[in-house]
Amino acid sequence: QSLTWIGNAGPGGCLFYARHTMQLQKINDTQTRFVHKEIFHGLLPAMGLVLPYKQLKENYLKMNHAFKQHVEGGAPPSS
Repeated sequence: QSLTWIGNAGPGGCLFYARHTMQLQKINDTQTRFVHKEIFHGLLPAMGLVLPYKQLKENYLKMNHAFKQHVEGGAPPSS
């Protein structure tokens, strides 16, 4: 099971192209692996422009941790 969305700018995404995917992979009857990734292409990401990439990575790690706690029955994420 996966959820993917794409964003782009410029003809064919030449300026900016991003593919964001969240996927659930069954390991066995009691375990599931969560795969979360985003791939950037295009001229602007190659130059380090458009998005605060370091902050994105930190935020994704925080979101993944909160999601793991929620799924495994830990404390609900705070708002």
